[in-house]
Amino acid sequence: VFCFVVRTGYRRQGLAARLLEGVIEYGRRRGAPALESYPIDPQGKRVSTSFAYVGTVSMFERAGFQKIVLTASQSAGLPRWLMRLNLQPNLKPTKPNSPTSGPST
Repeated sequence: VFCFVVRTGYRRQGLAARLLEGVIEYGRRRGAPALESYPIDPQGKRVSTSFAYVGTVSMFERAGFQKIVLTASQSAGLPRWLMRLNLQPNLKPTKPNSPTSGPST
């Protein structure tokens, strides 16, 4: 899950979260084992919608995603996390790792 496009005038109404719900349901129906994303962590700051197109950590956490690793990537100077949601009950749950300075391998 890498990009949310919400038209000006419809932003800040929870539409990205609803789109994410649809992606999760679609992934489940199609048998995807997991979904991954690289949202920004605004660290309590207000984020420009120009940089929030990847979603925020809190939105993904509310949808059940777990932080896996802090990446070296940034958007608008804000850190981006690799986050994952396991969709198959037989998959081992992922456990969050300690933040690192580089991407996961």
